[in-house]
Amino acid sequence: MRYFGSKSSVVDVLFQLVHSRIPCGMVCDPFGGMGTVGSYFKKRGYTVCTGDNLLFAHYFLVTRVQLSALPRFGSLRRFLG
Repeated sequence: MRYFGSKSSVVDVLFQLVHSRIPCGMVCDPFGGMGTVGSYFKKRGYTVCTGDNLLFAHYFLVTRVQLSALPRFGSLRRFLG
């Protein structure tokens, strides 16, 4: 699939379109990329199902959409002393 660029300039309009028809629930962002759309919807109370076939994009999605808090890295801290 061709890269369309960042959705940050249209995410407000996209949210209003979806929210006017589906005021709550789950949204799917199958080519989530950097997580701009998914994190926007998550912050507004939606459950977000997202993914990407590029590995670096997958890790962006994990940190911006999947995690609910910043990781504390407890095991890494203990390992490093």
